[in-house]
Amino acid sequence: MKRKIALLLAYLFFWTAVLPAWPTYAVPVVKDLIVKEGPWVDVRAYGAKGDNVTDDTVALNSASLAAVGKMLYFPAGTYLIDGDSNINFSIGGVELHDNTYVFMDKGAILQIKTTSEDRYVGFRMSGKNNITIRGGTIVGERYTHTGVTGEWGHGIYLGGGNTNILIDDVTSTDMWGDGIHIGNEYTGTNNHDIKISNSSFNRNRRIGCGLTCGYDIEFVNTNFNENGDRPPAAGIDMEPNSLCRADHIRIIGGHADNNIRTGYLVNVGTTGPIYFGGVNAKYNGDHGLLVSNATLAQVDVMGGVFDNNYYGIAFSKAKNSKIIGATLSNNNGLTEPYISDSSDNVIVMGNIVYGNKGGRAFETGSATRVLFMGNMSYGNLTNGYSVGSNVFDGNYVDGSYVSNQLLKATKSWGPGNVNDNDVATTSITVTGAVKGDIVTVSHDNVTASGIILTGVVVSTSTAYITLYNRTGSTYSLTGGNLNVAVRKW
Repeated sequence: MKRKIALLLAYLFFWTAVLPAWPTYAVPVVKDLIVKEGPWVDVRAYGAKGDNVTDDTVALNSASLAAVGKMLYFPAGTYLIDGDSNINFSIGGVELHDNTYVFMDKGAILQIKTTSEDRYVGFRMSGKNNITIRGGTIVGERYTHTGVTGEWGHGIYLGGGNTNILIDDVTSTDMWGDGIHIGNEYTGTNNHDIKISNSSFNRNRRIGCGLTCGYDIEFVNTNFNENGDRPPAAGIDMEPNSLCRADHIRIIGGHADNNIRTGYLVNVGTTGPIYFGGVNAKYNGDHGLLVSNATLAQVDVMGGVFDNNYYGIAFSKAKNSKIIGATLSNNNGLTEPYISDSSDNVIVMGNIVYGNKGGRAFETGSATRVLFMGNMSYGNLTNGYSVGSNVFDGNYVDGSYVSNQLLKATKSWGPGNVNDNDVATTSITVTGAVKGDIVTVSHDNVTASGIILTGVVVSTSTAYITLYNRTGSTYSLTGGNLNVAVRKW
């Protein structure tokens, strides 16, 4: 037995001694051991009971302090804690420290006691480095809360200045406020180099994740479902306060479903870049993904499914942004996707839009420099599009090729006899054509080789057409239609 323990200690020491930027640890097998000293700290060795009756707050904080540079191990059990905190979250819950790897066994629950306070916390950290939380569930007291004010009871609180934090395979649910809050409302010290993976932040009263202060943050296969009751009632809300940043954020995979308002919310003050890769947003009461009055944020959406929301995707004041390869289906709003409110330089390409119940497939409002290309829409309540002077080219709407970049005009024209090496000319109205556009010309009755037809836009909506006779003899053209197509440039 001693040999097995020694081998296990050596194994765990190896993994805790090497702490990479994004740690990946093997699952330790320590369920039958309570060891106070060594490469890990078992919370039971410091008096934690995990019986859902005893208040384990003091014991867990003692264990956490002892676990600096080690593993803080929670065996299966329900650890009842007092999370009551103050305005800057410097007290309450379990404070984590530098260079700590928290491992919560399957069945380990951190349960926050019922309270009337307007703010509380499960795990908290501020100004810390190199912390991993892996596994376990953090449960709030949303449904037993005895107070009526506030919205700041958080499962995990990153209070600014934290770096190299990994949260993996963690569930945080039923909070009075947010499942996780990445912020710092008072000093403006940003969190950065944060990764959250394979985790769930569900059924929280305000938001699954509130992100108000941080950059270089990545979410991978993480879910934000069934959140709301208090504004902004979103799965995740990126909304920097006046002292902080919220940019360079990547969200890859995962779901934001059944939230009271919005699944993914890029809110006021966010500048980007924000990247969404293959995310899913379904059955949200308002938007699947909303860029809401952000400060001309750069937001890129690559792939993903936005289904059965009120709106699938809406961009308000997005800039240098893209929506590519997404599916927008069975939504109830007026248009999909909606690019509006001074958005500028946006590419909408290769998306599938179908079954939407509210209106048109594509609309731009006051947005400028928007390119719609290679999209397919069918089975929506209203066909057509409304994109103003923006580019709409190569799209298929209910099986028909649709473009506002290919302008066409026809008129009857027969100049009569045209001598060899001579020309005949005419003009034709092509509404919307401007100088520099590309003109192609054909004529119903021109079949001879050596006849060359060219065109050029000489003024707004007017093209000048020239027929060159290079047949070697006089050519007679006495009737038929002149056909002109102008490709916008």
